[in-house]
Amino acid sequence: MQNGAVACRENGVGRMIHVSSVAAIGIPMKGDPPADESFRFNLDGTRLYYHISKHKGEMLVRAEAEKGLDAVVVYPGWIFGPDPRAYRGYAMIRKALGKKPIGYFPGGVSPVHVIDVVDGIVRAMHKAPKSGRFILAGENITFKELVQRVVQRTGSRAPIIRVPNALTATVAVIESPISLMRGKVPRITYAGYLTGKLMNHYSSDHARSVLGYNPRNFDAILTDALELGPRIRPVQVDT
Repeated sequence: MQNGAVACRENGVGRMIHVSSVAAIGIPMKGDPPADESFRFNLDGTRLYYHISKHKGEMLVRAEAEKGLDAVVVYPGWIFGPDPRAYRGYAMIRKALGKKPIGYFPGGVSPVHVIDVVDGIVRAMHKAPKSGRFILAGENITFKELVQRVVQRTGSRAPIIRVPNALTATVAVIESPISLMRGKVPRITYAGYLTGKLMNHYSSDHARSVLGYNPRNFDAILTDALELGPRIRPVQVDT
């Protein structure tokens, strides 16, 4: 990351767009409003290493900006897109097509369509002030709301069950090391537990006002996913 930013500065690149993640912003605590670009990163000392690495990467880019590089940073939310195989969020849609209970975490997310993220990036390239920072997220919803909308739209009869924090934490602590020793991907990690219980909600108001960013809501994202019907439905779901 630093090498790329240094190369851009030393070679006189007109503008560098650093595509980060809302993970680099931090996570608002219970009762806090959605985080915006002024939010102070609050995850140092936690096990959320992905978030920490994203934050540190951005700091390296911003250090070069202080030396003259025009480095605009954008922070996409939880990305959905037209290829179900490439986006983790579609797992919830697949589950709704079965009959097994659908578990949800008590927290929330800010899902955004990949097309809207790309549109935001292009707008940042042409409209952002020098070294501006912009959150490119979408509608802020809870995991419960997300599951309910999916079930309603698909006509699924699968029961919806809240997964308690204590259960998630216990499974993460016990299963993660065992899965790793077996060379398998854990069903839930401790980082997943931490993020799942928090409201990962973010404000895109700055991008809206400065860039004209206008992301679609989750219902529109879901419509796009369901129109892929034949590409989603062949996925095997245990019944």
